[in-house]
Amino acid sequence: INAMETRPSFDGTTITLDAGTSKTLTDTRGVLKDYNSIDKTVDGIRIQHVKGENTMTISVDSSCTKEAYRISDSTMQSWGVIKDGTQDYDTTFYYDFPSGVQDQIYSLHYNDPVPMSLDLKINIYGKLEIGKKDDKGNYVPNTSFKLSYNSDMSNPIGTYTTGSTGKVLVEQLKPGIVYVQEVSVPNHLILDSTIESVTIKTAETVAFTDVNDWKQGYIKVVKKDAETGKVVKKSGTVFDIYNSNNTKITSITTNENGVAVSGLLDYGTYYVKEYTAPDKYTRKVEVSNNIGVVEDGKTYEISI
Repeated sequence: INAMETRPSFDGTTITLDAGTSKTLTDTRGVLKDYNSIDKTVDGIRIQHVKGENTMTISVDSSCTKEAYRISDSTMQSWGVIKDGTQDYDTTFYYDFPSGVQDQIYSLHYNDPVPMSLDLKINIYGKLEIGKKDDKGNYVPNTSFKLSYNSDMSNPIGTYTTGSTGKVLVEQLKPGIVYVQEVSVPNHLILDSTIESVTIKTAETVAFTDVNDWKQGYIKVVKKDAETGKVVKKSGTVFDIYNSNNTKITSITTNENGVAVSGLLDYGTYYVKEYTAPDKYTRKVEVSNNIGVVEDGKTYEISI
């Protein structure tokens, strides 16, 4: 009688669950056992309790679309989750007296049901952190990705661009497979439009990192005679290649055909200086025009 108005310890609290999981609540006040049994499923949420036990299990289906669910006192009462009292359980007490006369006293049944309430917060989404790196291991900002739940990228979820850290966080994604396609990169990188797939998990942040190669090209230098305009077919002429910061990147040497070709050079602007000249020729001391290596795999030819 003293505990009749006492509710379970989790009454009126907010219970957080992930879609596709279950949580068992234990009443530390020990009164849940007095509540009627229930096995109720609504909107993908299942509530189970057996009278006489001090636990209640809440399960959320992976397909649940509810982010919040309120189970009020009146809802619990409509489901019959109360302490007994709504039915007519009249109790008769018999008192025997020494005289042998038997009197009866009837007690009133309890008819003010005690329910309970719960607020459910359900994590039904996951997150995706997209990172963009170049082939040198550097994170790259200003790279855009399109996301879709469809493998053909139809009905896109949206387009997301990496920030100053080279990363972007996409929230509220449905669990399951999400398709990712790169749609734009900074000029120095090669666009990779391959469609990738990522599996999103409820209440988790999944990381996806994409790596792009730098655009690279070649510089080809041909040594010519200033008077005749013909190629000086002699080997051994050395040219130095500098970047836009006036830093020497490499040196190249002509072959017997008077031609020198660099290795692959990263996207950028370069200039060439002649370091040595063939016999009977003066060294050209002026710096060549700036050479912009901006297309991948292209050979940029100049004459000196």
